[in-house]
Amino acid sequence: MRILLLAKKPPYPARDGEAIAIGQMAKGLADLGHAVTLLYMNTAKHHFPAAEIPPMYGVTFISHEVRAGIGAIGALRNLLGTKPYHVDRFFSKSFKDKVLTLDAEHHFDVIQAEGLYLVQYLPLSGTDSVAKRIYRSHNLEFEIWQNVADHQFKKFRKRYLQIQANRLKSYELEVLKTHVDGVLPISTVDTGYYQTLMPKLACMHAPTGMEIPGASPNLVTGHDIYCIGGLDWLPNIEGLYWFFEAVWPKIKAMLPESTMHLAGRNAPKNFGEALPEGVKFYGEVPDAVAFAADKAVCVVPLLSGSGMKIKIAEAMAVGKVVVTTYKGAEGMPEGMDLHLYVADDPMEFAQLVTGLLLSPESTRDKGLDAQRYMMRNLSNSAIAERLIDFYQTLSPQ
Repeated sequence: MRILLLAKKPPYPARDGEAIAIGQMAKGLADLGHAVTLLYMNTAKHHFPAAEIPPMYGVTFISHEVRAGIGAIGALRNLLGTKPYHVDRFFSKSFKDKVLTLDAEHHFDVIQAEGLYLVQYLPLSGTDSVAKRIYRSHNLEFEIWQNVADHQFKKFRKRYLQIQANRLKSYELEVLKTHVDGVLPISTVDTGYYQTLMPKLACMHAPTGMEIPGASPNLVTGHDIYCIGGLDWLPNIEGLYWFFEAVWPKIKAMLPESTMHLAGRNAPKNFGEALPEGVKFYGEVPDAVAFAADKAVCVVPLLSGSGMKIKIAEAMAVGKVVVTTYKGAEGMPEGMDLHLYVADDPMEFAQLVTGLLLSPESTRDKGLDAQRYMMRNLSNSAIAERLIDFYQTLSPQ
């Protein structure tokens, strides 16, 4: 098949969940022998030349310069219209023209939007395009922003985010009816949402596939935990502040020698200067697997967000035990919950972490069980094969 993927950022470097999800999708399809082209927006925030993406992906990468910065004037002006600001700021006429040109040249069988903001570039039915139009839903965007709004205390900011969340919900329903032949939610919870919202729309749960390392997890006897993730994503920052204030003091009280290792890119200004005692901040690290290797437990504290949490899957793939919240565990692939330790109560969260740290052999065995689950259920090739079967069942409207 000839497949065009549309993304708002490059898949490389694979340093956040979205980039990993995009890259693994492209690689999995290409590894099966399909002709995959990935057209991505090269914005100032995530700028990376297509020529420098490693050729091992087996994908044709095309970058397109797009200005998509956040500005106060644009955000306020958006209130005069009806579209979500997030959709408006990712619109580019030249990017749209590029999609149409590529489709005219290659006659794609499938054009897939990686995320809600790219759906506006899918060809409308009735045009010359013969492509099946797919929306890959990484998250329920409206739910993320509603969750963030719920935790805001500044009245104007809270109201603005509520407006945007409502607009995103209405916009998604509109484009599902007019722009899409099929939807691929990454999360199980999101899959149920779409199947209820539009039961006649073709829908398949398609979690992010992983390349599972062959090595078994090492025995870690130290009292070290870690957390890794993009620090320019509000749910991550929000969850970390909750963890620092409510959970970490309890862990230190029970296990004074414990240390938390935190890594992530694009941290807020002065973020590393006011962290609690026992927390070490590394900024962006070049190798997430190497960073995790000598730590016993991965913590993923999330109070908001949606979709599949890639950092949880990554940790399990290398044999790490994960402690997270119910929001963090929500929407993960079926059966993964059996390998997660979940708590919303700060004391219960702290007790789970310290109990695992104090039982290193048992914790290693539990990590190995998690890794085996990943090998059976989330290998990239198996998910790509199911996806091709899904494409072939569709007929463009």
